Amino acid sequence: RSGQTVHLADMRGKIMIASWVFTRCPRGCAGVIAKLKKLHAELGNNPNIQFLSFTLDPDDTPDMMKQFASGIAIKDSDHWWFLNGPKDEVRKYMTTSFQFRPVQDLPVADRLTPDDKYIHDLRVAVVDHEGHVRGLYDIMNADPEFQTYWDKQIRTDLNYLLEEQKKQK
Repeated sequence: RSGQTVHLADMRGKIMIASWVFTRCPRGCAGVIAKLKKLHAELGNNPNIQFLSFTLDPDDTPDMMKQFASGIAIKDSDHWWFLNGPKDEVRKYMTTSFQFRPVQDLPVADRLTPDDKYIHDLRVAVVDHEGHVRGLYDIMNADPEFQTYWDKQIRTDLNYLLEEQKKQK
């Protein structure tokens, strides 16, 4: 969102919480962001944790992502990056490195709005400080009991990873 090039190698040694989003999503992105925002309020000041939200929409510009982040009160210094890049590279990286399901283009006839262009994975990935995906969390599961389970599980696992990280330092 700053327009600067960043490298995930800059995250070496940090626990990452990664998600797919796009700024004009009329479906589940708002829910994912709302849940991540709560998690960020709890853990976002920890310098060992980095939130990463990758846009899957190649039309999302750094300015659009900056406005999006500002609109949800996430500041540049809050350990939450909103990232874009070449469409094919980002999508390949997200499916191979974070194990997200591939993005599907939504047929025009099935769109809620003109911006409703994609169906994408609404899970959140947690990557440990050594770069290993430790879990995919279905925080937007349609069943409220499962949502509660995943909300609790991601917090439990993040606390475990923070303790594991301390022991290895």
